[in-house]
This record gives sequence, structure tokens and C-alpha cells, in this order.
Amino acid sequence: MTEVSKIILIGHSGWGPVEETYEERLTVSAAEVTYRCHPIKATAENVAHRWRYWTDGPALANAFQKLAAVVVDLVNKEVVPSALDAPEIEFLVVYTDRKRQRRSLFCPLSEFKDLKTQLKLLIPQLEQPPRFLA
Repeated sequence: MTEVSKIILIGHSGWGPVEETYEERLTVSAAEVTYRCHPIKATAENVAHRWRYWTDGPALANAFQKLAAVVVDLVNKEVVPSALDAPEIEFLVVYTDRKRQRRSLFCPLSEFKDLKTQLKLLIPQLEQPPRFLA
């Protein structure tokens, strides 16, 4: 049976002035969590930043398995909430057999409390969390 090897969440800023637009990417696996925020136009308030956390301990692997269950369930759902004014969040699930599953949602992440809770557990306390978690 194939298992999830990596989950990538890609968030976009949505509509707004070019000085406030960005793309961010959170990549999670059983061994590491990486984050990258890339502004379309860098300003004093909208700066590029990134961080990376990796470990060989069991805590991250266990948290990843819980997150994978929630994300796979969400990606496979037939009906999900949608909003016209919400920015896009793209989910990319990569399996151990290299197959990929992709789904884009246009709704606030607050609609999915289990997912938001699991993601917040993976963000190092001293790092800036992804904006799509707000």
C-alpha cells in the first residue's frame, strides 16, 4: 500500500495591490518542515523569508501521519466549502510510489479546524507561521 511521503501547501495572497501580493509554500514530510514566502514585489512590510526544521525524532513523524490523514481526506472530499473572495490554497500530496494528487480550494483555512490544528503543531514556535494559517 502506498503511503504519503510529502505534503505541499501553496498559498496565494489573492486580490490586492502588487506591493502586498505573495506566494508561500509549506512542505511537510516525516523528517522535515520547510517554509518559503516569496513576495511578488518586495517592500519593507512584505519581505521574502524562509525557514527549515528537520529531525530524526518520532514526534515529527507522528504529527506528519496525523496531518496526512486529514489532508488526504480533504483532498478526496467531493464537496468542500467555497468562497468567491478567498485566496487559493493548493494541496499537493506526494505518495511513496511517486504518484501525486492535487486540489485547489478557495476558502479560508478556518473552515477546516482539524487541518489548521495539525498544521499549527508543525510550525516552530520562533518562526513566522504561514499567512494562510491566520
